[in-house]
Amino acid sequence: MIQNLEKFRLNSVKNRNYFKDVCGIYALLYEGEVIYIGKSKNIADRLRRHNAIFAVDSILNTIKKENGRCDRSKELALHTLIDEHRNDIYFCLVGTCAIDELEEYKQEYIGRYNPIFNSKRN
Repeated sequence: MIQNLEKFRLNSVKNRNYFKDVCGIYALLYEGEVIYIGKSKNIADRLRRHNAIFAVDSILNTIKKENGRCDRSKELALHTLIDEHRNDIYFCLVGTCAIDELEEYKQEYIGRYNPIFNSKRN
């Protein structure tokens, strides 16, 4: 679990301005467990997209347009969990970094926490 870092409810309004123009790595937590590690050039914008009520419909429409050729099952499952447990999902800024370092740091934290919605678990 991520310790000693400030955690915010995913649906908190104050996140929208607090993380504006912040580039970095973040974690989504549910029941104290890291369930997703993400990266973004604009954390506030990414949080808005995670928190969007229409996210599940948007993913389903994309799958339909692609005639099932794209595998977005983990993304769909993550956003379904967010929709169903909106008040129980927490966000934590893991760290900030330059844009060209985002993928490297994201992979580092995925390896460290093995979140269910990023990687295959044994």
